[in-house]
Amino acid sequence: MTTLSIVLPKALALASKQAAKQLGISHAEFIRQAIAHELNHLQIKREQQAMLQAFAAMKKNSEYLADLSELDKGFD
Repeated sequence: MTTLSIVLPKALALASKQAAKQLGISHAEFIRQAIAHELNHLQIKREQQAMLQAFAAMKKNSEYLADLSELDKGFD
């Protein structure tokens, strides 16, 4: 593990200590979990953005659109 030293606004430090106490975990563990949660959230947002970009590229791809049209005809 690595030791970090951070400075938190007083209100955030107090709120996070209270939340940790309610959860029955240490303040340090609460901070670790919060960082892990945010990193996971960031990864999900990046994946969603990549998917949106892929869908936008598909809309502009004439070969894909032609293949899609052929598939659609097969369902009729």
